Amino acid sequence: MALYVVRRLLQAIPLLVGISFAGFVLLRLAPGGPMAVYAQNPNMSEADMRRIERILGLDQPVHVQYLKWAAGMAAGELGYSYRTGRPVGEIIRERVPATLQLMGVAYLIAIALGLTTGIVSAVRRGSVFDYAATTAAMVGLSVPTFWFGLVVVIVFAGGLRWIPSGGIATLGAPFSLWDRFIHLIGPAAVLGLWMTATWSRYTRSSVLEVVGQDYIRRPAPRARRGAGDCWGTRCATRSSRSSRSAASSSATSSAAPSSRRRCSPGPASAGSTSTRSTTRTTR
Repeated sequence: MALYVVRRLLQAIPLLVGISFAGFVLLRLAPGGPMAVYAQNPNMSEADMRRIERILGLDQPVHVQYLKWAAGMAAGELGYSYRTGRPVGEIIRERVPATLQLMGVAYLIAIALGLTTGIVSAVRRGSVFDYAATTAAMVGLSVPTFWFGLVVVIVFAGGLRWIPSGGIATLGAPFSLWDRFIHLIGPAAVLGLWMTATWSRYTRSSVLEVVGQDYIRRPAPRARRGAGDCWGTRCATRSSRSSRSAASSSATSSAAPSSRRRCSPGPASAGSTSTRSTTRTTR
């Protein structure tokens, strides 16, 4: 097992290197390149552009830039942002708590709605709820999340003004759970409903597969006593014993008349007896 894991890790190294190099080259070949952020500034002269390009190392060949970037990644140095000039690692650390909070709430929504919808759709297969859930899941999988997010912002933030259009909290306001919830409910609902569409389909398929197994379908027609169902082993044993005793009693009752008919003389035997007695008298 350890050898297999080591072999797979060694095979993943060239794959990661190839993917990272392809992405690095494509970003450098994009229109404008990394210097497009500075080119949009009207106060930036050509000399300033060349100076910034030399400071950032963008005047070097692409493979040299990639090697420097890969060495920094291996050492944990992610470089500096082209837009703000701040360290990338610092920017990521600032945004990780909000990202975890958003994804955590979205996953809770997806688990609650996706599992419930999938189980009910599987149990009530072919019902109106099943068709409605299937249609809603197909629509949710087909609609892009960014378009759905724009619709939520336009309708609920711009039109109805129920939720804010952005941010994680109101600027300048003291900390409040309700304020955080109002800012979080919009994006969390967009991501949660999108994941609900996927999880409901997976859950429905899994439940239908399990319900169709023999160990689920066969225990249902167990023995029944009276008006209630009998599911226990003891009750099943009692019912089998009672059925056996009833069968034996019916067999005994059916065998008794036949034995009596065999022992009692019939009309033919009575006639033969009277003939024999008449013959003896004549003699």
